[in-house]
Amino acid sequence: MESKVKEIFFHNCVSVFGGYFAVLALNLLSSWAPHTFPSIWRVFYLTEMNWRSAYYSMCVLKLFYIVLAMVGLYIVYKYFDRGEVNYHFFCLSALLAWGGLFVMSMGNMFHIILVLDGVSLLLVGMAALNVCGAEERVISYALHYYLLSIFTSVLAYTGCYVIYLVTRTLNIASIIFMAEHSAAGGVFCNNPWIVLGGLLIATKVIFLLGLFPFQRYVLDLCATTNYGFIFMFLVVVKLPVLVVAAQMMKVF
Repeated sequence: MESKVKEIFFHNCVSVFGGYFAVLALNLLSSWAPHTFPSIWRVFYLTEMNWRSAYYSMCVLKLFYIVLAMVGLYIVYKYFDRGEVNYHFFCLSALLAWGGLFVMSMGNMFHIILVLDGVSLLLVGMAALNVCGAEERVISYALHYYLLSIFTSVLAYTGCYVIYLVTRTLNIASIIFMAEHSAAGGVFCNNPWIVLGGLLIATKVIFLLGLFPFQRYVLDLCATTNYGFIFMFLVVVKLPVLVVAAQMMKVF
């Protein structure tokens, strides 16, 4: 079993995350000096609309996130090596790291919330599988987190539906374009439905960030889990949520 975890750790942190890190770094380098690397810059320019990494800020954030994800997986691996977490806990940690990267690469509100729901389920599983002295309390706190996640997800999906009724799209870039030209189109000018949809989606973002009034579950989980879970929960998960929140703020 330990050899399998070592293989997964190697493929995720060295092969997959490392390879993606190299591609993003090459993209950033070619964007900084397009005349020095014309052929490389042309490849990334042609694929800009597909994977949204040609933007300087997004590319840098992804590079920073990959470093954090690799550090988090290394911490979890050390816990597994000491026998404090099991094989499934490490696998869920790897999926959690990839889920955050997928969220940062998406441009559709519905898809983002859908993946964030998957991230929430992974966190529940990781908390329930965590091996520590207070297993019953961990499961209780995980179920509490799961119920809050369902409640905020229903509100967020309702917000997406309300916004779609007005804009006929959930693509963030398209909605931002319409918002910038709202004076001509009249779509966003003092529209209460847009505000209502934004507030409903904001409840999910606030929950995932652990802000008031949802801060209690963060304290409960962190008090009964190991540092590997805390790092993945407070650092690896929060960064993609902050990026999503910053993108959605441009709409409202």
